[in-house]
Amino acid sequence: MINLLMFEKTDLYQFLSHLLPPFPAVLAMQSRESKLGLLLEDAQTALEQGVKSGAVRMDMQLEIRTLSFWRALTAECISTFLYVLLVCCMHQTVSSTPDLHPSSGQAYCGMVAGLAIISLTTIFLPVSGAHTNPAISIATALIHRISPLRAAAHVVAQCGGAIAGASVVLGLYGASDHFPTVTVTNFGLEFLLSFMIVLVYLRVTDEPCTKAHIDPAIPIGLSYMAALAAYEGAVNPALALGQAFVVSKFSHHWVFWVGPIIGGSCAALCHEYIFNEQKDVQLALTTMKNVKEDHDEEKE
Repeated sequence: MINLLMFEKTDLYQFLSHLLPPFPAVLAMQSRESKLGLLLEDAQTALEQGVKSGAVRMDMQLEIRTLSFWRALTAECISTFLYVLLVCCMHQTVSSTPDLHPSSGQAYCGMVAGLAIISLTTIFLPVSGAHTNPAISIATALIHRISPLRAAAHVVAQCGGAIAGASVVLGLYGASDHFPTVTVTNFGLEFLLSFMIVLVYLRVTDEPCTKAHIDPAIPIGLSYMAALAAYEGAVNPALALGQAFVVSKFSHHWVFWVGPIIGGSCAALCHEYIFNEQKDVQLALTTMKNVKEDHDEEKE
């Protein structure tokens, strides 16, 4: 009886050992699979970051299929929606308070815009760059930080979010004209203040500044706060579009597009070719390399 039980146990052990792989082999297989999975995730993350920063060029058909592309569009739409919602709510509060002095109301609007940009940049900067402004998207595409396809998609998402945000305020409080005295002279301030905002954005989101542990959200928000506390305008084409859409008033609306876009483009070119220290380092290294090659050729 004992021999029979021993025989059955031995047969059962051999059967299970043939049926199932050894436990150390299973662990080794799982370890290799997990390492391979982590390697693929790191490669995908590095590729997405390279495309986002403009260091890696990707075909349009391939880029539009990536998850990061659609994630960025969603982030830009939501961030612009929230920004326009907050700014329009503040404009509505100021306009419905007749006892408030106009200069105080303008200062409050600038503070709300700046604080909103600080909050939204903190949330969406790692996802899409937190442009929240077509002028910034076009400027970053101009210096090849993002692709033209992504910049155009950002602008469309921002305009859609801005119209949605302004429409929510329209449904809650009714329509009100936030820019009653728009003239061609507004073009100059839209150009100059957008130049400042885009230049601040490009500077603090540059790689050397991000390595220096500078929080980009605070300088960007302060630049919006300074601009909109001193000037009753938009310095954001999407914001102007949303507010013009709900009141159906597009007189001199081109001022809010041409001014910021030209100002942002000039800021991008100045940042890339005048104020960029990395260009000086690259030029110096290239010059030294050429001199060394010429010297070696003379020796030969």
